[in-house]
Amino acid sequence: MTEMNIGCHCAKPDCKRLDFLPIQCGACSLFFCKEHNLPAAHDCTAFKTNLAEGKSSEGIQTYSCHFQSCGQHELVPLVCEACGGSFCVRHKQKETHNCPRLWTATDEANALKESAEKASSGLDVESLRTVSRPLNQSGAKEDGKPRSRSKRVNATAARLVLMKAKMHAQPGGRGADQLPADERFVVRLVHSECMKYATDSIISVYFGKKWPLGRILDFALERFNIRTLPNQQVGLFRIGEYEQADENPFGPFELSRTPEDCVSQGDLYEGCLLCVDVFSG
Repeated sequence: MTEMNIGCHCAKPDCKRLDFLPIQCGACSLFFCKEHNLPAAHDCTAFKTNLAEGKSSEGIQTYSCHFQSCGQHELVPLVCEACGGSFCVRHKQKETHNCPRLWTATDEANALKESAEKASSGLDVESLRTVSRPLNQSGAKEDGKPRSRSKRVNATAARLVLMKAKMHAQPGGRGADQLPADERFVVRLVHSECMKYATDSIISVYFGKKWPLGRILDFALERFNIRTLPNQQVGLFRIGEYEQADENPFGPFELSRTPEDCVSQGDLYEGCLLCVDVFSG
């Protein structure tokens, strides 16, 4: 019976395994098993010679490094996604081949600066100054006369104050944290005595739109630890931050009213500053 000539033995001297699907090396043209078919696996001298001379054997393509004065070749192209050049393992990083499109920290800082300048060009600078100005200086010149500001500036300043207040608002007492977002009413609270010495004593709090103002006052009394004498009363006043006619606080408010009712009558607006003051009865 004639033997079938199927496959061949691996050409690696210390292997000689019979492989029915041998793989031919493109550099030395010898056949190897699947474990030794790569040039590095069978220590291919022909491949090393071709690689050293910068040549490609039939069926094997190498890629030269584009970095100046390198000349290294790779079997797999390592392409830079920024500049499109092909480099060796040593120079594949943007920093190592001096990529012309390398995005440095300086480039990022310049881009951020340019972006900030473009964004700030459309801002209402006067409104920002109004928001950042201490309460006892808003709308006042050095000679003590009220400063004239447009309605647009006041409206922008009020919106900015409300945005900041909503970011830092905390629940005002029991049940406030359970309120849906559309039922909350954000105000800023301050004790009159604290306001005289430090503007950072203002806190942002949210309550229910339908809650009586008395609950806001009760929360403020506990929050600021306010105690009254028998001949004293305590009330809520709204500080006029934008209305030029409001030289004195507006109030005291009837504590049975709700924020929703006060807003409809123009006495309150969301984000306004409410002052807790103790006065003689």
